[in-house]
Amino acid sequence: MTEDQLEQEALGWLAEQLKLDARLISDPTRLLPLRWGSFDLLAWQFLWVCGVAIGETSLRRQIIGPKYRTALIAAASTVVLGALSFRWGFWPPAWRHPDLYLWMDKWTLGPLRVLDFGAWAVLLLAWNPRPAARLLAPAALLGRNSLAVFSFHLPLVIAATTAIQMLAAPNAWQTVIGLLVIVLLFAWAAGWEYCKRRRAKTTAAPPAKNVKPAFPTTPATA
Repeated sequence: MTEDQLEQEALGWLAEQLKLDARLISDPTRLLPLRWGSFDLLAWQFLWVCGVAIGETSLRRQIIGPKYRTALIAAASTVVLGALSFRWGFWPPAWRHPDLYLWMDKWTLGPLRVLDFGAWAVLLLAWNPRPAARLLAPAALLGRNSLAVFSFHLPLVIAATTAIQMLAAPNAWQTVIGLLVIVLLFAWAAGWEYCKRRRAKTTAAPPAKNVKPAFPTTPATA
């Protein structure tokens, strides 16, 4: 991940905040057979690329050094506590200006939402927890098969939502259905990984002992 790539993604996010894509090409679905959905691709791509960049950099060096750790933790904690207090209604009503909601738009990943994401990332990087590998194994399973899990969860969530609405399920049954969806996601990821490993074994190169040498290993007799 290079700095140029991050700059390009940042420019794409900024273009979406200024609605430059809509001004230049209007609705892109008129030109391409694509449906972007609710999440704006230019905006959220920036967040995904930043996550990849942080993960890649953390493998090579420490991201937050001890020199700036205290100052960054204090600033990030202020942002996180402020966002949580606003979310749960602890701010005075006079402070809740309607324009604030435009700056925290979910679909276009507004600036305040990016700031909140960044503050949480700083706190986690400064804390740098190192749980046991077995505790991270379930999340790692989903991560290794994220595309397959994401594709499977879409029809699964739609089916679960439809069932809840049609059956007018009470809260207890809604919880059961939600937990069932989560269990099925893990089962799907495990099955997908098993198939990938099995396919990799069948397509692997044959053992060296079964490979005939290109040249004779003993000198030819006259």
